[in-house]
Amino acid sequence: MGKYDMYLLEDEISEYNTETGTGNIPTNKVTVVVTKGFDLKHPEIYEFLSNFETESKVASDALSYMEENNLDGYETAKWWLNENTDYWKDWVSEDIYNIVINAIK
Repeated sequence: MGKYDMYLLEDEISEYNTETGTGNIPTNKVTVVVTKGFDLKHPEIYEFLSNFETESKVASDALSYMEENNLDGYETAKWWLNENTDYWKDWVSEDIYNIVINAIK
């Protein structure tokens, strides 16, 4: 999808009907669940998961870039992190942000 300009088309029937497939499909909220004590054992990961937000366009753009440039996931991730620091820097602490930036140079 990332290769093409996509436009949201609205159905005349606003409420989605699971039986007929008519109506506007609702967005999905993703809930991240961790085990008890995870926040104490892995505070950096917990902070990341607590701050993480995204949308389908982000994944589509990255997958499109990967395909167009014949890259693997690792190289695509490095490209995406370099190109989108404003998008992801608030997901992590300043220390982790600096570690990632230095690692992807």
